[in-house]
Amino acid sequence: DEIGLLRPNRVDDSTGYRYYALSQLHDARSIRRLRDLEVPLGEIGNVLEADEQGVRAILRAHRERMSTAAAEAGWILTELDMVIDGREALVPAADIEIDLQDIPELRLAAVMRHLHDDEVPTEIPRMLAAVESWLAERSATPTEAPVAVFRSGDAPGWHFVEAGWQAPPDVQSDGAVGIHVYPASRAAVHEHHGPYSELPDVSPTFIAAVAERGLKPSHAIRVVYSRFVGEHSPGVPRARLVWPVQE
Repeated sequence: DEIGLLRPNRVDDSTGYRYYALSQLHDARSIRRLRDLEVPLGEIGNVLEADEQGVRAILRAHRERMSTAAAEAGWILTELDMVIDGREALVPAADIEIDLQDIPELRLAAVMRHLHDDEVPTEIPRMLAAVESWLAERSATPTEAPVAVFRSGDAPGWHFVEAGWQAPPDVQSDGAVGIHVYPASRAAVHEHHGPYSELPDVSPTFIAAVAERGLKPSHAIRVVYSRFVGEHSPGVPRARLVWPVQE
């Protein structure tokens, strides 16, 4: 009542009791359902007033927020497990250089797999090669570096990995390869100059450093690999750790 979300049909002047009409029951149930789904109160009024297409658009945006929060919680659980199991110090001894940069929109053509840490070095190149061939069949030659997006898996040491290449606007998903658009944003970035085999050790330090700076992630962490993995020049980073963050 106070925020105008569900006004009573009438209010008893002597007791202040609120009375609602039977015709308001559907809205009341909708509000309760949306609150169960953790839709913010400030958005529920828009849901009640929207048509079916508008409702779905609002709920998609809410799902994206919930997905980001779940990914962030997953990383925290992974970090806790590493500290509890003794695989990582509570406070990493080594510091790591992080820059805040504006990153462009990423329209990623990719395949996704559930990978263990031990599988990442061999499986990601296969995933990238499969997507590159898929793009070639559509006359789309990648011009940007390949990308792998990491989300926490269902157990310590496991990840849902989405690996692929930037796709042009005219290339659409066919079910075998998905298209996921990541919006332009600010991001915490670390340039990694060492071998790929060091990334599993560098990543936790990077994650801890982002947290220490009070930065709040907005999307899953990604690794941008050197475009030509066999042609590394001195001083040229082999990979970039990129974590989109909120302002």
